[in-house]
Amino acid sequence: MTTPTLQTIPPADHHQSHEDDIDDAFPIELFPHGLASFIKGVASQSRVPIELSATTALSVISASVGAGVVLNSVEGRTLRPNLFFLVGMLSGLGKSVTFDQMAEPLAEEQERLVDIWKRESAESDKPLPMPTLTLTDATSESVAASLSENHGNACGVISPDARGAIAVLEGRYQKSGGMDIAVYLYGWTGDAITYKRKTGPSFYVRKPCLSAMLYVQPDKLSDLCSREEFEGSGLAARFLMMRMGSKKPPRGKPVDPGDRMRWNEAISDALFLRRMDTNAHEQPIDLSPEAEAVRDEFERYQDELLESNAQPGIRSVTSRLVEQAMRITLVLHCWRNGRRSREFPVIKEDMIAGVAVARWFYPKASELLAEVSVSHAEKLKRRVTQIFAKEKVNVLSLRYLRKTHGVFEDQVERLVAAFPADFQQHQRRTANAKGPGGRMSPVLELAA
Repeated sequence: MTTPTLQTIPPADHHQSHEDDIDDAFPIELFPHGLASFIKGVASQSRVPIELSATTALSVISASVGAGVVLNSVEGRTLRPNLFFLVGMLSGLGKSVTFDQMAEPLAEEQERLVDIWKRESAESDKPLPMPTLTLTDATSESVAASLSENHGNACGVISPDARGAIAVLEGRYQKSGGMDIAVYLYGWTGDAITYKRKTGPSFYVRKPCLSAMLYVQPDKLSDLCSREEFEGSGLAARFLMMRMGSKKPPRGKPVDPGDRMRWNEAISDALFLRRMDTNAHEQPIDLSPEAEAVRDEFERYQDELLESNAQPGIRSVTSRLVEQAMRITLVLHCWRNGRRSREFPVIKEDMIAGVAVARWFYPKASELLAEVSVSHAEKLKRRVTQIFAKEKVNVLSLRYLRKTHGVFEDQVERLVAAFPADFQQHQRRTANAKGPGGRMSPVLELAA
């Protein structure tokens, strides 16, 4: 079989839509052969699109490995193979049956651990925490507790019907009315989490490793994306997102028994890595020189997109492209190498596939965020226009807007990008504006 090569990545174009950047077909042919054939078999048997079975497969591998393998990234940083997926699709289109087929070995491991826990609890004088490889609609405190108790501080929030999990994210239990997203933000990056409570347990998680697969109806996906905090906090950029159509493919051949056996063995190997995570962070693996070249080329592409993209909301997704690609790559590396994943560098073929998947998801996420950013910008425009009218001026310093009215620099940037004919941002002396006078300062000017 011919070794795949990374096609030349075209430069970013101000007038080119991101949908035109890549072929819309999911790049399953770049996956390792055994994994690709299993994913296609599940899609065929369950009558679901390839991208649904592929996303589910990547999620299950990610949750199974946990923090068992660590990859050297850039600038002295490391990352783990934990992925976040957010998929919107109607009920009855096969997400549950797809998940049940792929997650069966993970569920069996969960049952084995619970059986051990029951025996040990019966013999213990004090309560023992129940092991939880994955959760469904748990509160943030429950997720933090599982992270603190599990191997490698790893846990997955995996739900093929995630309305409850999304409701928690949106702040169901928050008295402030804000979103409850800290455990997801830190769980993705691996930053320490501290939950300190006056009543109830407190948790400290040094290096959390959270995976997430949230499948919801399209209306719930749109509701979540419409929350300004979802995008503004950077949480949206951590998710690989898509909205799926309602057409079911025709039924095809069932899954090949050999492919299913290989899949079960691969998840068993991934769970072995999870259990043997003791010093994984002290022995990170590297990209091969050939894989580094692919990564570097994709990083240049990301930089070009950042320079050409005037939409701040989408830029946050753009800035995570390379990191997303490397995480996907590490998941594929773990499937390919099994229990020996910590012994080998990542090869070029897996990096190519990781880049292709990240590029495939990019326009999907951009489209979702672009739809809601219009309504956000309209609200912000009305608010800022009212501020100018109240102050009876047409120029205000950014410092004054921030300190007096709580309009921050990134919001001004978003406003100018959305309405260039109505607002301009530049430098000028602010003696006649509300703010520090007599020196050059960044200002926002309302068009006459």
